[in-house]
Amino acid sequence: MSIRALFAFLVWAGIGYAAVMGLNKIYDESRLIGQQSQQPVNQAASPVGLPDRVPSQH
Repeated sequence: MSIRALFAFLVWAGIGYAAVMGLNKIYDESRLIGQQSQQPVNQAASPVGLPDRVPSQH
């Protein structure tokens, strides 16, 4: 029983980790969009098809 409980805990930990990583990525992208609307320096000049992180890496 303890092995099954450990396996279930590992499964739930993996799901929680994936959810936290997805939310973190969404939060980073929304924060980038917020910075872009406040100060349109580099991201606004770049075309839409390019990712935002490529021009902003100094």
